[in-house]
Amino acid sequence: VVNLLLSLAAVPLVIRHLGPVDYGRFATVSAIIFIVAGFTEAGLTSLGVREYSNMGRADGARLLRNLIGLRLTTTAVGVLATMAIFAVAGSPTVVVLGLAVAGVGLMVRLVGDNYAVPLTVRLRLGWVAVTGIAYQLTLCVGYIILVVIGAGVVPLLAVVIVSSTVQLLAIAALVRGEVSLVPAFDMSVWRRLLRETLPFAAAAAVGVIYFRETLVLMSFLSNGHETGYYSAAFKIVEVLTTVPWILASSGLPILARAARDDSARLSYAVQRLFEVGLILGVWMSASTIVGARLGIDVVAGAKFHPSIGVLEIQALAIVTSFIAAILGFTLLSLRRYRELLRANALAVLVVTVLAFALIPAYGARGAAIAPTAAEACLGLAYAVSLARGSARLRLSLRPLPGLAVGLGASLAVAYALPVSSELIRLLALTAVYFPLLYVLKVIPFEVVGALMRRGT
Repeated sequence: VVNLLLSLAAVPLVIRHLGPVDYGRFATVSAIIFIVAGFTEAGLTSLGVREYSNMGRADGARLLRNLIGLRLTTTAVGVLATMAIFAVAGSPTVVVLGLAVAGVGLMVRLVGDNYAVPLTVRLRLGWVAVTGIAYQLTLCVGYIILVVIGAGVVPLLAVVIVSSTVQLLAIAALVRGEVSLVPAFDMSVWRRLLRETLPFAAAAAVGVIYFRETLVLMSFLSNGHETGYYSAAFKIVEVLTTVPWILASSGLPILARAARDDSARLSYAVQRLFEVGLILGVWMSASTIVGARLGIDVVAGAKFHPSIGVLEIQALAIVTSFIAAILGFTLLSLRRYRELLRANALAVLVVTVLAFALIPAYGARGAAIAPTAAEACLGLAYAVSLARGSARLRLSLRPLPGLAVGLGASLAVAYALPVSSELIRLLALTAVYFPLLYVLKVIPFEVVGALMRRGT
């Protein structure tokens, strides 16, 4: 929530300052770097969490040192290769330079993420949150300063270097004495890591493509303004979809242990995470649709009103992101790499076909359909894989009727109010949704109990 508020303070300034065309370039570079990160990071952070959860301190420290050495090397190669490709393709100079500075920021960020593994494994999630807030706060302040002085795309992309450095220093202070900050370049360990993790690495690499592929394709299949309109809506959804991944990754150490030792506990944990994910995802999707105009006005301004319809379509991907994140980490815990790869390949295929079919004719709105449909296919493929596997993890859909009643009633109240304020509609939706789910006993009792203990 804090990071979301900080984003709302800074991102609108950047979007308004750059305008549709330059912000489209800014967002395109960010998406490209994210895809590069997916290929070079290849899910190694998640694998580090899983392996570190089951290792002694000395072996875990050695693992982390080699992971960071491997990631720094592959990321440097990936960034340089991407810069060369886009330079040869005739991309604007600002895009090529932007890839360079954003690539440096990515390398610093990856180091910090790697050294945060012990904090995640020991469920010191408060400190993980604090370091994440330090990153976002520095990013926010940097954006504001550069907007005030009238900086362009490249300096704004370079802010990530500073914010990632702040986060790295904070994490290093927390794990000092537990993990060495010096990378290791042990080729025998690298070969073992790559041999053991190659299927999952391929799945992770493919997985990062589909959600951001459309943004990159927009720069080739449509004009600068349509790319900017899509980028503004995409930025809002991108921020909101960090929530399901935080939820799922926080539970990964528990899932990893349960997958190794206790299938009953694994089934229980996955079901509860699934139920909480559905509740939060449906609420966030509905809230984004109801508040789409307000969101675009706050984040981008009147020049981006064509983004409203785009955001309403993309909002549907939020609930499916919860399902995909939770079930994807479950498959990772079970070492079901091939199923992960097949599901993510399906998502890439869906988004590619729909993007080429819809973007030339419908612009930003057509582009919004592609990742939304792909995310739904990904979640469904994960669920089928879990149900058919040896663990036979079949998710109960018991909460769906109550969830449908809660959603329908809250939307009816929100839209029936004789007011034009979308903020009031959002408050009304929330005020009806959660109490009604509590009355209908849709919210898991463990969540209610935990919240009551926190309250006292």
